[in-house]
Amino acid sequence: MAKDLKSAMLRSLESERSTLDARFFKAEALLDIAEKPPEPVAPKITPVVRDSFTLPESDHQLLTQLKTRGLSLGIGVNKSELVRAGLRLLATLPDPDFCAALAAIERIKTGRPK
Repeated sequence: MAKDLKSAMLRSLESERSTLDARFFKAEALLDIAEKPPEPVAPKITPVVRDSFTLPESDHQLLTQLKTRGLSLGIGVNKSELVRAGLRLLATLPDPDFCAALAAIERIKTGRPK
């Protein structure tokens, strides 16, 4: 009789475990406690600085031409993006080419035109 009682208790425990596991599975599914993938971290927004500068009319026309060129290539671009792209290109130039690029532009009087 002890063996029957022991086997009956083991069967009862196994049945209870499987029932309990099924209940926890259902509860986790309902409560959506299951492990979720981590949320992607949003890139940190860099602060922007508003600045203004004076350009000769020819350089302003060049900006317009470059904007049109970008549009014809399917790239919408604004003046700020063009200036930033030019700065990045200047930053990659070796010193002699950088000096030559600066020497190629005309010096203008700074400030607002009258």
